[in-house]
Amino acid sequence: MITIQTYGMSKVPKNQISNASALSSTIRQVSGALGIAVLTSIMSHQQTIHIFNLANNLNSNSPIFAKFIAETIQVGINHGINAISAKMIWAQVAYGAIMKQAAISSITDTFWVTIFMGLIGIALAFFITKKEIIND
Repeated sequence: MITIQTYGMSKVPKNQISNASALSSTIRQVSGALGIAVLTSIMSHQQTIHIFNLANNLNSNSPIFAKFIAETIQVGINHGINAISAKMIWAQVAYGAIMKQAAISSITDTFWVTIFMGLIGIALAFFITKKEIIND
């Protein structure tokens, strides 16, 4: 199976090949830039949603969560850090973990979007047919 670009360029008249090549290159560059912009926008939006969802799932009223916080702060105190600094360190660690998980989840979401777009492209490629042009 030949690529769409090769198929399209094979149908260009010989006197228009240089113009068609320049146009093809420009379209490829602009499409790539737009694709990156769209995927980056999707990833950023998804990351915001994941941050919100992960932060909402932290329930400080949960006995298990409260025990984890208390034990973490106690470890800090045992290492000579005062309670306020230990709480601040715990908050920074929790924030970092949320940000990391949100980034991983948003990249995964963006990956699935690109797979979906690729499958659409493959499906559309099956509708390309060769048409013979008869010159009179």
